[in-house]
Amino acid sequence: ERNWFRGDSLAKYVYRVSPLCESIKLHIWQFGSLPSSDERQYISEMVKERKNALSPSVQELYEKELITITDQLCISQEFIRQKLQDVAVVSLRDVERCLTFFIWILNHFYKEITVSTQIQYSLVVSMGLCYYFRLNENDRIQYNSAIKIKNSATFKDILYEEVGRLCKTFSYPSGTFFL
Repeated sequence: ERNWFRGDSLAKYVYRVSPLCESIKLHIWQFGSLPSSDERQYISEMVKERKNALSPSVQELYEKELITITDQLCISQEFIRQKLQDVAVVSLRDVERCLTFFIWILNHFYKEITVSTQIQYSLVVSMGLCYYFRLNENDRIQYNSAIKIKNSATFKDILYEEVGRLCKTFSYPSGTFFL
């Protein structure tokens, strides 16, 4: 059996993707994308479901911020679709990924600041990782304006400051290049 893979340079990978044959392509259905109102409902439910993953001290204020969090995620989804000019470029998987980062950051960092600020900073960092860094420089400027922050700081200012602060908490092997 090992000899069968000997000449195959792709054998070291876990799986490979092969094109579908033409006869199968006739049976593929394009489901399209959700209308904005339906997507908003899904996002809202996803945000609500995450409440139980938070510490009890954060849950009460998180409940009050559900609409704001949902709004920011919906704005991000629509912004990426418009700027990258493809309805399929973002999906609810991106929302799921963003919420996973958000909850993890909220549960592991920012214990020394107010809960409201914890939520805001965690959301900014997670949206930065999932949406902002996908954009080119001009689109980032527009995204920075589209996302409303409660205090006088901008999305970009908070993002870069907090990413820098979080990076300092991680350990990495000596000799590793790190900005």
